[in-house]
Amino acid sequence: MEGWTNIYESALGWQVELRRALLEEKYGLAAVVLNQQDSSYHFGLSRLLVPEAQAEIALQILQDEATNTNPAQ
Repeated sequence: MEGWTNIYESALGWQVELRRALLEEKYGLAAVVLNQQDSSYHFGLSRLLVPEAQAEIALQILQDEATNTNPAQ
């Protein structure tokens, strides 16, 4: 997708969806999930894409959220 950049990917689609929802609902950022998993054999990745102009802030948000929810911190 032109103008969009991948900021996160996982073989577990629910992890990508969770991050998409966080960015959209809590922070109002545009985010889409590109599911490239094979539906029959369940391999491949889901990717979280944001507009290139928002990539830096989206990455910072995900990093901050991971730090804030990590009980080891």
